[in-house]
Amino acid sequence: MWRASTPDCTAEEVARACVRKVRNDDLRVTLLKSISDFTLNSAAYRASAASSSLHKATAEDYEIVGIADADFHQLYKSRLARPGSPAYQYYERLRTSAAHGLCAYCRYGQAKTLDHFIPKTTIAGLSIEPWNLVPCCHQCNHKLGRNWSDQAHEQMLHPYFAPDLGRWLAAEVHPTRPASVSFQAVPDPTLPDGLRRQVVNQFEALGLAELYAVVSSQELAGLSRRLVSVGDEIDIPSYLDELATLAFCGDLNDRRGVLYEALSQSSWYCDGGFADV
Repeated sequence: MWRASTPDCTAEEVARACVRKVRNDDLRVTLLKSISDFTLNSAAYRASAASSSLHKATAEDYEIVGIADADFHQLYKSRLARPGSPAYQYYERLRTSAAHGLCAYCRYGQAKTLDHFIPKTTIAGLSIEPWNLVPCCHQCNHKLGRNWSDQAHEQMLHPYFAPDLGRWLAAEVHPTRPASVSFQAVPDPTLPDGLRRQVVNQFEALGLAELYAVVSSQELAGLSRRLVSVGDEIDIPSYLDELATLAFCGDLNDRRGVLYEALSQSSWYCDGGFADV
């Protein structure tokens, strides 16, 4: 639900690099003759993604005559994603384009791999399409797996084409011992209904509520210890609000900003709830 930096390499560049060192002469010739098809398919993919109609895509839409699904899969596995191969530079360029090195889907895990937005098992012809490859963490890649739906509201928001959603992440403080915070997706009510459903569905599909609650518990513990030691010296709501403002400078949906904001607005927490550790 965050926008990611778009690929700085073309389908032709990637395809030509993947063709190098292909030992099967017939396949290599077919691939070279099909370079223009890779380019056309890339343009069609971008147009479909920009119009939010990727859920309608079929394997036939991106088929290249003479290249089998197994060939496409092998080009990805043994050429594009294989360290030391001529094409691996493009894999790394796509992977390292992730903002701050973080997963384009959860903005928490390290982007150590590439996710096929449309699974290569669904449309093999997009196996090495750069605009179909999204930098992500292993956890999100595993969660997404081979899942794909032809229903618009069940589709993930493509990081390269995500619209401006405004603020959609929210948190709630719970008066537990120690204090705990839960997260949820609350899209702007002015957004189209279908888009709002996509945001909520994606949040749930990626398990972000559980992830953010777990990783925030450690921050809560450290914050509580600090507030216990300096609580009498500072205005706690203002201090927390300042932390939230700083976190929001780069991202309206920064998990830490949402956490600090919720804490600053909790009278229970600011009046001493932080001390129940």
